[in-house]
Amino acid sequence: MLLILALLSLAAGLYSALAYFWGNIGVEAYRNLLLGATFAWFVFATLRAQRR
Repeated sequence: MLLILALLSLAAGLYSALAYFWGNIGVEAYRNLLLGATFAWFVFATLRAQRR
């Protein structure tokens, strides 16, 4: 489950950056996607650290 969360957050972060640079999304959507991906990554890292 944690691996899926990590992969989804990585994909969302990469997609938001590419879509922003291609002009498909605006600045606000880019920030929201990147913030969500960053938050998901920190949740993954925290849960992973607690498991060890």
